[in-house]
Amino acid sequence: MVTRGRKLIYLIATFGIAFGNVSARADGLELSYFVRFGTYDHSWEYFLTVITLIMVANYALNFAVIGLPAILRGSADAKRVAVGLLILTILGQVADRVGAFAAFFVAIPISPFISALFPRPTRA
Repeated sequence: MVTRGRKLIYLIATFGIAFGNVSARADGLELSYFVRFGTYDHSWEYFLTVITLIMVANYALNFAVIGLPAILRGSADAKRVAVGLLILTILGQVADRVGAFAAFFVAIPISPFISALFPRPTRA
């Protein structure tokens, strides 16, 4: 049996990991990576291959974390779980891109107000 103090430690650790770590809040597929690091030397085939491999890794991680427990502990059919997770993975990526696109239109109008709150230091 877990004591009350240990439950509190687990709760604090869980929230610390979930909300304090950027990697824990995202799926790790950041397409802006390809733009930032001088990737103009790479072809579209390279981009598509890397993005496809990242999506496959994302799906495999979703299947390991969500699908296997549902199959092993629950009474879920493996094929139905696999198809559902494939749809979840694709819809998650679409939602992530739509959110990033919408954030651009929200960030532009509020950036002057945020900049006024945090002025840049001037160099002498």
